[in-house]
Amino acid sequence: MSVITQCPACKTFFRVSPELLLASEGWGRCGQCREVFEAKPYSPPPQMPALDFSASPMLDAYRFPAADESENGYSKDESSFSQGASGGLRLLGWVLLVLVLAGAGGLQYVLHERDALVAQKSLWAAPIQKVCAWAGCEIRPYRDADAVVIEGSSFSRTAAGDFRLSLTLKNTSAYELAAPALELTLTDALDQVVLRKVMAPADLGWPSGRFMPEHTVQLDVAVQLQQSADASGPVVATSNVAGYRVLAFYP
Repeated sequence: MSVITQCPACKTFFRVSPELLLASEGWGRCGQCREVFEAKPYSPPPQMPALDFSASPMLDAYRFPAADESENGYSKDESSFSQGASGGLRLLGWVLLVLVLAGAGGLQYVLHERDALVAQKSLWAAPIQKVCAWAGCEIRPYRDADAVVIEGSSFSRTAAGDFRLSLTLKNTSAYELAAPALELTLTDALDQVVLRKVMAPADLGWPSGRFMPEHTVQLDVAVQLQQSADASGPVVATSNVAGYRVLAFYP
């Protein structure tokens, strides 16, 4: 059964349900003048003709806030309960959007760093392999040039007149790496470049292409120089070779 109340400011009558008054602790906001008042049941004075309240507007529910919410003891937020509910839905939507974006960013990171994650975190290998099977990507041995150290090398002439490169490579990391390539640079007496040659792991006798963790590899490679213009490539005079530089890298 509805209750009739009256705004003390503009004298407008309202039809209010008891459930609404219970939810707002008896407080309401006038739909005409926006006055906030305690919605007490209206009692007509004696000898006053009966009033027709069938067309009375409904009263907005008003939550009476804690005194520290504003300097006057009233909330500055004039949104209704329905507006509060829609604000909660908007917040939930933003939270879901953030979670979706975070998940997409995490997936992109895993796919981009998949080789390093599989090498450094073995527990991640199986899940990342499943993700790669779904995404159509390939997991390859990790490449970390900083972990590959040349511990020693030598470059000498053989009896046949060619050269031989010997060097010791070490994987200083605790995880498996891809076998590196080598760049050999030959220089003359003035340290000018005579020839630069790149050798892939297969050229170094490294067919597996894998460098085991904390492992040392001895390499001994024959280096042949072009002696005539009949063959493809530049003509190199072996007598001009006076020094060399060697670099391990990942192409």
